[in-house]
Amino acid sequence: MPKGQSVDAAHLLALANDIHAVAMFWDNVSINVNPLVCVFYDRVIAKSNRVKRLLASGDGKASEHIVGAKYDIASNLKRRHVITYSIERAELDETEKMLRESAAIVERCFDGIVTDDDLGNVSKNDLPAAVTSMRKTNFLQIIKDAFYAQRFDIPENIEDDDLDWAFVTLYETGRDTLELLQEVGLDDLVKSRVLGTSVLLTREQYAKLRIRAPYLVAMELDDASDWTGEDFGVASGVFPAIPSPNNEPIVGVIDTPFDKRVYCADWVEYERRLDPAIQLRESDYEHGTSVSSIIVDGPALNPDLEDDCGRFRVKHFGVATKTRFSSFAVMRQIEDIVADNPGIKVWNLSLGAELEICENSISPEADILDRIQTQYDVIFVVAGTNKTALNQSRIGAPADSINAIVVNSVDRDGTTVDYARSGPVLSFFGKPDVSYYGGTKANPIKAAAPYMPVTGSGTSLAAPWITRKVAYLIYKCGLTREIAKALIVDSSIGWENDPADSQIGYGVVPKSIKDVLRCRNDEIRFVLNGVASAYNTYAYNIPVPMRDEKFPYVARATLCYFPQCNRNQGVDYTCTEMDLHFGRLFETETGTRVKELNRNVQGTKGAHLNEDDARIYFRKWDSVKHISDKLSPRVRPHKTYVSGSNMWGVKILTTERADRPNSNKHLPFGLVVTLREINGVNRINEFKQQCMARSWIVNTIDIDQIVNVYEAAEVDIEFDDE
Repeated sequence: MPKGQSVDAAHLLALANDIHAVAMFWDNVSINVNPLVCVFYDRVIAKSNRVKRLLASGDGKASEHIVGAKYDIASNLKRRHVITYSIERAELDETEKMLRESAAIVERCFDGIVTDDDLGNVSKNDLPAAVTSMRKTNFLQIIKDAFYAQRFDIPENIEDDDLDWAFVTLYETGRDTLELLQEVGLDDLVKSRVLGTSVLLTREQYAKLRIRAPYLVAMELDDASDWTGEDFGVASGVFPAIPSPNNEPIVGVIDTPFDKRVYCADWVEYERRLDPAIQLRESDYEHGTSVSSIIVDGPALNPDLEDDCGRFRVKHFGVATKTRFSSFAVMRQIEDIVADNPGIKVWNLSLGAELEICENSISPEADILDRIQTQYDVIFVVAGTNKTALNQSRIGAPADSINAIVVNSVDRDGTTVDYARSGPVLSFFGKPDVSYYGGTKANPIKAAAPYMPVTGSGTSLAAPWITRKVAYLIYKCGLTREIAKALIVDSSIGWENDPADSQIGYGVVPKSIKDVLRCRNDEIRFVLNGVASAYNTYAYNIPVPMRDEKFPYVARATLCYFPQCNRNQGVDYTCTEMDLHFGRLFETETGTRVKELNRNVQGTKGAHLNEDDARIYFRKWDSVKHISDKLSPRVRPHKTYVSGSNMWGVKILTTERADRPNSNKHLPFGLVVTLREINGVNRINEFKQQCMARSWIVNTIDIDQIVNVYEAAEVDIEFDDE
């Protein structure tokens, strides 16, 4: 318990009365389901400060019974956690009993109020001799639990009753979703519309669920989505010449249908995944055809946006029309499409909902994208969605995907366009990730229609350009998706110290892929692939060239990984945290440590940092971490903390939200590090030599050589029959 704080007996009794009321409620519920109980905390609560003895179901691991989390805004506008648990009925009685016994102990032995000093004395000694009903460790933990917990209640989450088709997610209760719905009284017609703990309900079915069992609903949204398409105009000129495809890499596109009459049709393999009964109009083909034409041949259509990536083949899947689409139908289609095409590692999704995302839950579309990316080792590039009304500000689904690269649009001069929308997602995650040129009415992007070039503007036309770059990095350079994402993000930031524009994201990605991969002559850039298989993953032997016993550099580092996610956990969506520490080494009494660039004290013994600050300053639970020195004319060399030593280090601390063992072991990550020599000296060869002397395996990325090798490897060789 924090210093100077206390818990009184009245608060313990109030919590006991809350639990009693929750128990009485569930005793009157006819549905056979474990009780659901919400804990209202007094702040954004760290994992270590959530209830452990209360609601522990006899195993002391209350966190394993969390089935939902959201934010509640207090009267002072401070965010605080509301976390939902699913527990055995008997545990409610046990929790009430422990709270009342603890209240009696506080009243009898501590004059009605127990302070942090009292707890320290109990911890060192024992409870007073008069206390025989409770173990010391249980009492200490109950007091700590009660300090952070404000009250208990049953869940209430019904937000919208005006839905024609509702996509409803139920709390995880251990019961089969279909059986539970049938017990509520919903008929068998929902059987084909169940997806995990979620179900697609008609207006009437949703109304019945709201009346009979509103406490089972974790979240809900409208299934029928208007999506933010682009309007296209006719462009002047003719199509560029295009050769026949060879063995170029294949990029997956999930969009509206593709028109096979377009000039680059030979480069696109098309599959219709729409219901055959749907009648398609000419306008239904515009969006998807334009997106694929940019991925295939964007620089030929827009010479000022030459990116040096070459051409790509496309496998295009039509899943939606120009107007509305069913989120439920599209979600099922996406998973089937990715599973059926394991050879495609890079996917473009430029469909986006007009409705704003919810503040306390990830959209089901984003959730399935995040799960697919973890399960199938693929990466999605997603459009950041367009503003269709003046009062829109938050992005629409699926641009709230955490693992995907979400792309917003800027004008040719790098300024934000008027149709841009932004996050944050779940009041914390920054979206979009990056921005690119998506055009404006005055300076649009040129794409392809069946018989003529067309022009348009929107985030849907910005995303394909980033898809091309990611495809180049993964297919042609052979980099992992983690490194590819880290390079894209890192290149957009550069040496800007405050990548905090909510509409641009980390920044605008350079036009040429060479500027994403190459660095200046006075810079050292290296990438590290790794797998976090333990709490502490580290490398303390990175030799950085010195001058006059100092390091004449400014440094930056970008870390990316693809964590498992759980939509049922609400605002606590990502399951894994990788905490990045990078900098010079120094020695302490307990061993070698890293002097972090950003003064990160997480994981440091004796350091105290509340959860909100850890999220704000060190991006705790975010899957992208970026730290950087400030580049300014007055920058000075870094000193070494160990005389004669030129060692720097990287340390990554990996933690899980759940207490389950091996819940997310062996998680790959990608780290990009850049050191700029402040005097303009090229020290790259010296760095490579010192690394090899320290037994590092150094592979130089030579862009031209990689492209030549790739192109040679992709040539079809025909052997004579003889």
